[in-house]
Amino acid sequence: MLLLEKLNKEEEIVQVLSKMIENKKGEENRLILKRIITLIMKGKLSFENREMLYHKLEEEETDMVIEVLQKENERQRRLGMAEILRKSVRNMLQFGEEDEKIMKYMEISKDELEKIKRKLAKS
Repeated sequence: MLLLEKLNKEEEIVQVLSKMIENKKGEENRLILKRIITLIMKGKLSFENREMLYHKLEEEETDMVIEVLQKENERQRRLGMAEILRKSVRNMLQFGEEDEKIMKYMEISKDELEKIKRKLAKS
């Protein structure tokens, strides 16, 4: 804030605010920056530059939402693969396959096989 107050050239203010937008994550920080642009810098920034900074704030928010969705998608994919593995091992056990064959075909260790067997016994 102190740096912003000392700056007089609009170009410098825009550069500093742009860097702040890129470096500050989180909804609360975005709201603070929006207030700074709207209330404090209103007299120092042109309408076009304020709109450009608002747009940049929205892009940062969109990027965060996309990142969260990608992480959730990956988590769901991993859970799905674990379920497929568990069902495949269960089927092989039901058909009387030997542990060594199951470990070889499913590419799992003895510990992983035992863990799956324990989970299957509980359900």
